[in-house]
Amino acid sequence: MRFVPSARPCDPIGQRLLEERDAFASVEIYGTFGRYALGQLRRLEQGLRRAEHRAVVLDC
Repeated sequence: MRFVPSARPCDPIGQRLLEERDAFASVEIYGTFGRYALGQLRRLEQGLRRAEHRAVVLDC
C-alpha cells in the first residue's frame, strides 16, 4: 500500500486511523472510509447546532 509517510494526526481519531491504516484493504477504501467518517461528524455537528437554535427559539 502507498500511504503518505509524513502524515500526522490532528486529533485522537486521526491518530487511531493512522495506527490502523494497514487494516484497510486498499488506499481507496481508506479514503472512502475517511470521507464517510468526516461526513458523519459534520452531520453530528449540524444536529448539535440545530438543537441549540431550537432551545433558543423555544425559550422565547
